[in-house]
Amino acid sequence: MNDNKRNDIRTLLEMVASADDPDYSEVEAIAKRNGFEFAADGTLEEAE
Repeated sequence: MNDNKRNDIRTLLEMVASADDPDYSEVEAIAKRNGFEFAADGTLEEAE
């Protein structure tokens, strides 16, 4: 696993484990970097 993906996974896991509200802009950026996007209804889809 490359370092960028490892860092993205670490960030997402830290967000899940945190009692604070997640930084949704960071979640969207991680999704985009990894070939995903959020649809208008909030579902995660593979980017085209």
